Amino acid sequence: MKLSFLGTLVLWALATAGPAPAQSAALSLYSEGNQHYRQGEYDRARQKYGAAVDSGARDARLYYNLGNACFKSQRLGEAIVWYERALRLEPRDEDIRANLAFARHVKQDRDPVDDSPAVWRFLVRLHEYPTLDELCGVVGVLWLACFALGGWRLWTGRGGSVSAAALTACVILTLTAGGWLGRRAAQQAREYAIVTASQATARSAPEAENTAIFVAHEGTRVQVERREGDWLLIRLANGVGGWLLAADVTAI
Repeated sequence: MKLSFLGTLVLWALATAGPAPAQSAALSLYSEGNQHYRQGEYDRARQKYGAAVDSGARDARLYYNLGNACFKSQRLGEAIVWYERALRLEPRDEDIRANLAFARHVKQDRDPVDDSPAVWRFLVRLHEYPTLDELCGVVGVLWLACFALGGWRLWTGRGGSVSAAALTACVILTLTAGGWLGRRAAQQAREYAIVTASQATARSAPEAENTAIFVAHEGTRVQVERREGDWLLIRLANGVGGWLLAADVTAI
């Protein structure tokens, strides 16, 4: 659990987009949740953290603590949901990664073994290293640099090889960072969910009378491909798909 004073300040800072009463309520609920967690009252802590989220607070520390409280309250699926949400905000946080990995390890359904080469795993980790906000900032800075260099060349009429090379390099870096940002944004735009019911039966069509294909247990991560009424067409990591009741899963 992350209870640092700095974490509380960050939570408060991230809530400043809303009215002052909402900021105060989120901070108060977060502090109450921390107190209940310290006392071993995990379900009450979960309720307080959840209320802080409902008030509009968006912070990885809050999500992480909520995941811990859910895990301690025997709500494995919900714990994984909140760890996943926290990781989206802080992809480099090792505490979040460790707790998410442990929660995935204790769930009933096993994840496919990643047997890809170590170099590929390193590149994937590198690709996911920056946050979307950081990538947006880099693209913005590079774009301004390109604009400044191009404007300077036009204004001064100095078209030397050095400035041309600098402008070319800046354009290449901007396009590369923009492509990186676009790919990351597209990945995050995909809809994923976690099975939060004890088990969920996937069927061949969006009706309860249709053939059961497989059973997914609490904590299983699925990709949502389509919605139809109260049903979701989902796909597991191994590629197998089916229709699950929307009430049995929670979106990340």
